[in-house]
Amino acid sequence: KKSQGLGGKTPMFRYCIGHNLGNSELTNPLTTQYITSLKSLGNRIFWDLHVGAEPDSVSEWDTMVQNFQALVNKENSQMRFVILEENGGDHGLLRGLGHATYNSLFIKYGDF
Repeated sequence: KKSQGLGGKTPMFRYCIGHNLGNSELTNPLTTQYITSLKSLGNRIFWDLHVGAEPDSVSEWDTMVQNFQALVNKENSQMRFVILEENGGDHGLLRGLGHATYNSLFIKYGDF
């Protein structure tokens, strides 16, 4: 309903998985099971990746998203990712720079 309140005609997503993933968890059979068992939701299922917040972790998360995208494509799923939270200990300028860097980075993934 929130996406409809923002002007969307249909909900942007129906379900969102909130378990944070790291590169090591992409090889976990449960991760693949989530992706394959939710195919029927098409592109309205998202995995919420809680990325870091500092600029020095951006390349790590870029690799993570690329690996996640490869797994989703391998399983022939339309699942996408969304970032609903950034995890970081700093709440000053460093975090602001990290936030800007992440936004710039994830634009390249478009609708994925």
